[in-house]
Amino acid sequence: MDYYKNNKLKCNGYIYKESEFSKNIINKIKLHDPNIVVITGHDAFNKKTHKYRNSLYFIDTVKEIRKYYKDVNGILIVAGACQSDYVNLIKAGSTFASSPSGINIHCLDPAIIATSLALSDFDKLIDIKSVLSNTNSNFDGYGGIIINGKLIKGFPRKDIN
Repeated sequence: MDYYKNNKLKCNGYIYKESEFSKNIINKIKLHDPNIVVITGHDAFNKKTHKYRNSLYFIDTVKEIRKYYKDVNGILIVAGACQSDYVNLIKAGSTFASSPSGINIHCLDPAIIATSLALSDFDKLIDIKSVLSNTNSNFDGYGGIIINGKLIKGFPRKDIN
C-alpha cells in the first residue's frame, strides 16, 4: 500500500485467504469501481504431485471478475504469486500473470506492474517489455497481453481529490 501511495495512486487493499478471494472480489469491485485489480498472495508448484498450491484460487477469482467485466481493456487484472500457473491465469482473463518461468517473484512486482498500467496513457498500447523490465523478476516472473494503459490526461490540468 505504501508503494501505491508513494506513486500518488488511489488504492484500496484487502487481505483474505487465497481460498476466499473469489467469493469476495465482486463485492469489492462494485464498492470501489477500480480499473486495475491486483490478486496476489502465496503460491508454489509441488514437483512431486505436479500441483499448484493456490493457483486455482487465483484462476477462479479472475474468472469471477471476467463474468462481470468481459472487456480486457475495461478492467485490468494482475494475478498470481510465486510459481503460479501462468498459462491458465492468462487463459482465465488476466492481463498480467505470474510466473511464466515458474520462479519466485518479488513481492513488489504486482504493484510495480499495476502502477505502470495506471500511469500509461489510455490511448496507447502499453509496451510490455518496458513494464516488465521495471520489475525485480523481469520476464521470467511475469508475462501479459497487449492492452491500453489507464492514464487519462486533460488540459488544463487541475488536481481533483
